[in-house]
Amino acid sequence: MIQHHLLLFLLLLSPHVFASDVCDMFVQEQCPFLPGNIVGTVEGVGSEQLCQKECQALPTCNNFTYYDFPDPDPNECYLFKSCEETSPCDDCVSGPRTPDMPDECVDLCGQFQNGRCDLLFGNMLDVIEPVTLSQECQEACRNTAGCIEFSYDRASKICFLFSACVTIDSCSTCVSGPPFPDIASCDVTTPGETRAVVFGGRSRRDNIDYWLGSTEIFSMEETCPMHIWEMDDWSEM
Repeated sequence: MIQHHLLLFLLLLSPHVFASDVCDMFVQEQCPFLPGNIVGTVEGVGSEQLCQKECQALPTCNNFTYYDFPDPDPNECYLFKSCEETSPCDDCVSGPRTPDMPDECVDLCGQFQNGRCDLLFGNMLDVIEPVTLSQECQEACRNTAGCIEFSYDRASKICFLFSACVTIDSCSTCVSGPPFPDIASCDVTTPGETRAVVFGGRSRRDNIDYWLGSTEIFSMEETCPMHIWEMDDWSEM
């Protein structure tokens, strides 16, 4: 019985251990730029994982180096035959063709934000509707060549796919982000429409008049309100 429980514990633990081991294969160093070693370059790639996908799509590629340059310079993905020696770099990540780089190795959750990418015609790859979940919109971006950013509007259930996202426009029911990591694994919520209702009136206690009020915030998707103030004394207002 003890052996059975120990085996079950190891099976539950192993995915996390293996993911940690795989992450060690992806380092903040660059592969050597030797003659004949570079087999391809791609600009504007949105993440390390997408750069690895570019390597996997090229039979002669065995390693990649992804450069995440500060704006406005485009990110660059270099594909190599080999990467036996590496050198340090500030804004790059290198890794092998396989295995796939897990989401646990990439800290991109902070790139998801409320709002919608600006609707510049030259940057839009596709508009899909109706789409029920932001995860479905992100999956569509992963499956669309050249997509580096998606925007999902919960209110209209419209999914926008972009080859570039210069600015984020205000949209109270939208979320935007890259195709990786999985948005479901990040602490990201698509905001819903809300309404505020204020109640107030006069009350009398101990022969003294009081003006009392309460404020409630209602989510249009939820049946219960969230009370943020209740029975505030408005006498001095």
